[in-house]
Parts: sequence; C-alpha cells; structure tokens
Amino acid sequence: MTATQNTGMAPREDAAFTFTANGKRFYPQSGARLSYASRTAATLFLPGMPSGLIASSDTVTVKYNGSTVFAGTLSKYTERTVRGLTGLDMTFADGWDILERRVFRQTWKVAGAGGASVDTSSARVVLNVDALGLPVTLSAQINDVCSEGGCMMSDGGIPAVTLPSDVAENITCADAIRRLLRLFPHVVAYYDAQGGVVEFSIPNTSKSPGWLSEGRILSRSKQYTAHPVVGVDIATESVDTVVVGADGARS
Repeated sequence: MTATQNTGMAPREDAAFTFTANGKRFYPQSGARLSYASRTAATLFLPGMPSGLIASSDTVTVKYNGSTVFAGTLSKYTERTVRGLTGLDMTFADGWDILERRVFRQTWKVAGAGGASVDTSSARVVLNVDALGLPVTLSAQINDVCSEGGCMMSDGGIPAVTLPSDVAENITCADAIRRLLRLFPHVVAYYDAQGGVVEFSIPNTSKSPGWLSEGRILSRSKQYTAHPVVGVDIATESVDTVVVGADGARS
C-alpha cells in the first residue's frame, strides 16, 4: 500500500511532522493525536489505520522538524470493519509506559541460615532508604526506581533533599515516582524521546505550561473597554487574573 493510498491525498515530503514505523515512513489519517502530560506516558492515537500497515511489534517514531518528539510501541487497538474495509484505531505509548506496568521492588538483606545475610527481593518497599536502611537523597531514590523500571534518568532539577522513610506495597515504578514527587509539584517528569531517558526538570519561566499547570488560579475575568457587540447592553466586570506559582510568586 502506498502513502497516497493510505491517506487518499498526495503526501508532503516537507511536512513539519514525520511518522515512521521501524524506520519506514507512513502517513496517518485525519484525527491523529499526540498527547503529553507530566508524570505519565505520552501517547499517540492513530485512527483508521489500514490493517497490516503497522505491526504490533513496531516502534512508531514522530519527528518535528527533524527532532524526535515521540517514540513508542503499541499499547492498545480497536478493530473496526466498515463496508468490508477493516481499520484499526491504534494507541501507542512512549518509554514511560514501562514504568506504569512494572512493580517497584527493592532488594533487602535478611538473616539466612547460620546467621549469614542474604539478599531478597520484595514488593514491600521503604522509600528514601537503601538496602541497609540508611537514608538516601531524593535524586538517588528516583534513580533506583527508574533503574528498576529499565530506564535511565536525567536529573535536571530534582530538589537536593532527603525525605523521611515511606512504606508502600505493590506499587508500580511510576506510582513510586509520583509518590516521591508529591511534595514538589513544580518538578516536571516525562520520557525524553530524543535522548531516550526519563527527564526531570523545573520550568524556569512563569510562561511554561508545566509551571502554570501547578499554579492556583485565584480569579479569572476579562475586562472590556467597549461593548463587543454594537447596540447590545452587556454588563462587564474588571477583575485581574492572579496566578500563584509553586514558588509562591504571583503573576
């Protein structure tokens, strides 16, 4: 099947977004959606894809102006048949998805036969301490969680603190990261498809979506200096928009 048959239109070779499946370029149908969010998996939704065009084992990569902005594998799909033609609504998830599916386990030293210590793996974990029960920094603990999930970590702003021990049981690696960062809402965590690592960073501007998403909006209104519609009486109210960021600053 050619690219033109896939989309029903002539493809643009100079398009800002390019889509490939295991290195082979394809053209998505109308309605494709790429979704990002902090501390969870980024997803790519491809509706109405022809059956057999993308294999379930393929890695789908999205580039924007040459830079990789998404790389993921099939998470789920729905098969639809309309007028004898079978299409697939496919959802792909990036590297963070493995953190959502893998249970975080810790290795502990326990007394074995004859009093000798042996290592044991347990889904009952104590966050913020090492295998000997000694405190570790927040960055070191998050690095251990990422390693358990099979991912590398890039520390771009994890607070240099040591938190109290925190007992949990049967939680995923992603749940452990969210639990560790719950006191630091300004830290953005996501899978960096370009570098192939889990990135932790702090937005450095009040215009950043990550910064604003954690702010508290105290009021929101629009001030009009003139009636937007001629001949219609519209009551308006002047109220400033105040956003309080994670650092307490107002803007």
